[in-house]
Amino acid sequence: FLKSDYLNEDSWAIVRPTNGAFTLFVALHTCDTVSAYGFMTDDYSKYSNYYAEKRLGSEVIFYMNHDLILEKNLWKSFHNKKILKLYQRTGSKGAKEQ
Repeated sequence: FLKSDYLNEDSWAIVRPTNGAFTLFVALHTCDTVSAYGFMTDDYSKYSNYYAEKRLGSEVIFYMNHDLILEKNLWKSFHNKKILKLYQRTGSKGAKEQ
């Protein structure tokens, strides 16, 4: 599911899914229904790196070891196909399902 272009780089050995991605994959394999909150969505730049931060704190930094955009697109496609329920923020306050 996560065949990143980074795997074709010289530093391919450090490329791996995030811990959150491993967790979602385990949940998808073992549970009848899966809902996820706090994962990167299309409007990620409006929010902190950590979902628990109430104010804009730490920005998302893209390192080569994780392909966060690839993961974001995968969660969105799973949500659209009703494979999982991805809760997405729609504004700067609170969280709403999209």
